[in-house]
Parts: sequence; C-alpha cells; structure tokens
Amino acid sequence: MNSRRVHAIFNKTYPSIDLSGCEWKHVYSKDGIQRELLRQLMSGLPGDDYFVHAHRKLGNFLPKQSALDFVVEHIGKGTIRITDRAFMRL
Repeated sequence: MNSRRVHAIFNKTYPSIDLSGCEWKHVYSKDGIQRELLRQLMSGLPGDDYFVHAHRKLGNFLPKQSALDFVVEHIGKGTIRITDRAFMRL
C-alpha cells in the first residue's frame, strides 16, 4: 500500500495519544534491536496483517513478519505506530 495512503488512514482514524502517559519499552540497546522483545510486544496485536506507520513518507500494510522487519529497519526514523486492519475500520 502507498505510504501516503497509510499516512492519510492514520491521520483519519488513529487517536491522539499523550506520549508522556505511556508505558515505554526500549527495544533498541547498545547491542542493536531486541527482536524478541519487539516480537513479544507485537504478539498482543490481533490478526496477521498490520498497518505500520513512521511518518508521511514511510508506512505500509504488511504481514506480521514483514511488519517486524519494517520496524527493525526504520527504528529511529519517526514515531512508529502499528495497528491491525480491524482497528483502522477499513
């Protein structure tokens, strides 16, 4: 899916979040990305395909493993948000 389309969908349906009130997990360490921790965090999401969004030019609709790879590749390039198709009400 076109990244600008993903950006438009996120802007339309994703709720505003007060980041100061969030619980944070650091998936990036001096040894690199902690893929297993990231996999555990994503395991709480239903479905097999996810919308992944980092910024207006960087986002996609991907299967679970590809979404994990996308996050690993683009970590630090924006605020990465992930959700399932049902949440986005498409």
